[in-house]
This record gives sequence, C-alpha cells and structure tokens, in this order.
Amino acid sequence: MKNTVQARVANLLRAHLLIGQKRFRSPQRLQEDCHLSSYDCLELALLLEIEFKFDLSDEEVATFQTFGNVVRCVKQRLAPFLGPQPGKRLTMPLKRNARTPEAQPWRHLAAA
Repeated sequence: MKNTVQARVANLLRAHLLIGQKRFRSPQRLQEDCHLSSYDCLELALLLEIEFKFDLSDEEVATFQTFGNVVRCVKQRLAPFLGPQPGKRLTMPLKRNARTPEAQPWRHLAAA
C-alpha cells in the first residue's frame, strides 16, 4: 500500500466517510461525485488535521471542492516538512566568509 498524501487522503475518505470507491481522481467533486454533504467536508477537514497533525483554516476548508483540491492543500501544508520536490530547483545559501566571527563560533574559546 502506498503511503503518499493522495493514498492517505483516499483511505480517510474510504474508512471514515464510508465512500466505496476504489480509485479517486483529482477532478472528482466531493459533493457531486462522492456524495459528501457540507457536514462530511467538515468532518474530512477534522480527519485531515488529526492524520497530518496540522490545523486548517476555514478558508482552506472552503477550497475543498474536488479530491485534487484536498490533496493539493495537504501537500502545501506539508511542503516545509517534506523537503525539496523532484523538478524544483534548490537555491543554495550564500557562503559566509570564513573570517567573519559568525562563521567561527569557536573563536571566543581561543581568545580565553
């Protein structure tokens, strides 16, 4: 079983909201295609907060129109913790001058 964000969101929908679909696709609408009520969408938001250990704002929950919106929102919230994604360029920090005091935190020990 995959442990991707998409798979975990799909498992939440299947297990807790009792949606019997085997496969979820990004454009699937939660209310029309998956037959979720607005109460179910709020319950999904609570389940996501518990599963992924973060808080969702009301504005974020309001964007939950499709399965893809939910997965995208979770990925954006987890992005700082997941590290670089494939295909994204990394920017390297500027190298400090080795002679500056902040680059040599042990320097004060040599003076003592």
